[in-house]
Formats: sequence, C-alpha cells, structure tokens
Amino acid sequence: VNLAGSWPTGGTVPDYFGSSFTGSKTYERTVTVPSGWGGKTIKIYFGADQHKADVYVNDQLVGSHTGGWAAFDFDITNRVSAGQTFDLRVVVNGSNALKGSNGYFIWPVGGWSNKAGIADEVFLRAYGSVHIEDAFIKTLKSSNQIQVEYTVKNSGSSSKTVTLSGDCVKSGGSTVEKTISTSVTLAAGERKTVTVSGSWTNPTLYFPDSPQLYLLKSRIVNGANTIDTETRRFG
Repeated sequence: VNLAGSWPTGGTVPDYFGSSFTGSKTYERTVTVPSGWGGKTIKIYFGADQHKADVYVNDQLVGSHTGGWAAFDFDITNRVSAGQTFDLRVVVNGSNALKGSNGYFIWPVGGWSNKAGIADEVFLRAYGSVHIEDAFIKTLKSSNQIQVEYTVKNSGSSSKTVTLSGDCVKSGGSTVEKTISTSVTLAAGERKTVTVSGSWTNPTLYFPDSPQLYLLKSRIVNGANTIDTETRRFG
C-alpha cells in the first residue's frame, strides 16, 4: 500500500527535499490495514528520510533511523490488525540531529545537509510467515553465472522447509530466461542467508546505448502454496 499523498502537515510524501530546516517536522496520517492481510508479517517501509526519523504507531515509538540515503523498515505486526486503522506519525529531524556538541557533523550527510524531510515514498507492506528480507544480485559475466544472496526469515512459530526460487525476465517482457532455485529449512524465528546460483550463458548485457534491464521475480513456496513474492530490477 503506497502511503504517498497529502499529510495533515500540508506537505506531500515524498517531500523530495522540499523543506529547509534544522529542527524537526512532524508528518501524521491514519492508515487502514487491508482486511486480507490477516496472518501476514506487516512492515512500514521508507525509501529515504533526511536526516533522522522517529516512527510512531498509535503514539508508541516503533523505531528510529539515522542517515538520509538508505531505505529502512520496521516490523509493526504486533501493533496493528488486519481491517483496522492506526495512527502513523513520523518525526523528522534536520541536520542538527547529526551534529555533536562541538557543532561538527558526526554522521555522513552527503550534499543535502540544508534540506530535510521525507525524501522518498512510504509503503505499508505485507509478507508471508516465511519471507524474503533482502536479495543481493550478482551477475558474473566472467563465469557466465548469476548468483543471488537471499536473506530469508521465518516469522512463524514452527520450523518450515520451503522452496526459494527466482525467475529472470527482461524488464517489459514476460519470457523467463533463467530460473534459480533451492530448498531452505528454517527454525521458528530463524533468519538465514543462502546463496542461489546457476549458469546463464546468453543474457542480454547492459550497455549505455542499449540499457537492457532484467527483473528478478522471487517467490517462496511451501507445498502447493506461494507464501511470499518480491521483484527486484538488475542489469
């Protein structure tokens, strides 16, 4: 669920560095969790905030993040319910939040130290009980291989053995050119990083005058049920 749009502060999300401030600014809105999300792991995702963000759900702090360029998320499964509405509040602090008592920056700020605000889109996302947290894609032309380092987590209360697969499809196309797959067993609450790889002899390479990109469409299957999916772009 994309949470971009008007917020009661009068701004929009994303602000795209639309404000110059060194103090703090508060963004607030109500969010309804889709009724079909029962039993899912629910996270609030931020593409980027400048420079320090404190995130509250129903006036309870769920987490803080410092650094303007990295995406981050917080698990709010135990604080919200499917079909119900919650209050989301984000307090964003400007560049002064990154300075020590001597007035010097103690955190990398890049080139936008005088700009602050929510700088990218905000999503409410649902995941399966076993889900993909990260996927680091490596294209190895020297050995004609693709490797993906998946980080997967079992948020359930029992051990699960699942199949983790990824289909490589040209962006804008539908033909699967390469599939990689492996079986993974995770104990209850376990997080694990696994590398899935395969030979791929004839991918279309990316060049500036022919910027072909691919999509890695990943899924986790438990028996006959697909319990989590995600898509990432690469080239």
